[in-house]
Amino acid sequence: MVRLHSMPEHNRNVELWKANGYPSAQLLKLMRDVISGLAHLHELGIILGDLKPQNVLIISEKSFCAKLSDMGISKCLRWDMSSLTQHPTGYGSSGWQAPEQLLRGCQTRALDVFSLGCVLFFCTTGGKHPFGDNIERDVNIVNDRKDLFLVENIQKLWIFSLVSWILTQRRGQ
Repeated sequence: MVRLHSMPEHNRNVELWKANGYPSAQLLKLMRDVISGLAHLHELGIILGDLKPQNVLIISEKSFCAKLSDMGISKCLRWDMSSLTQHPTGYGSSGWQAPEQLLRGCQTRALDVFSLGCVLFFCTTGGKHPFGDNIERDVNIVNDRKDLFLVENIQKLWIFSLVSWILTQRRGQ
């Protein structure tokens, strides 16, 4: 098992990007695995709360797939609830938290979707973050200062539309 953020260093036999810089079929499959895993958790009423590349494990023994890990701060919503409030903003990892989590400590499924957009951007760009370097990410997230330039040239792929929609539609939620 290898964590997604260190995948290029550990498994050089796996082609994650094509020669033209676009994601390979293997990388697209890993991204679909992450999306499917998160969708399954949400169907069960679980908020993961800390989705980031370090919490995506790549398994390459029998089949090549991605699995979500580190459920330590995940929360289960009752069937009649849509969010958890009054929780400190200390949940989740700096630079991967949604604006509403940073500002109000509100925990909803939407915060996982925001983190998913950042993880998909990370995958597509070879390790970049749409909100900049570590030191400025939280401030940029709160102020909606993102840079999608690195994915704009791959508009024909579903990933550009998905990442752009996830990170744009979030304001006011």
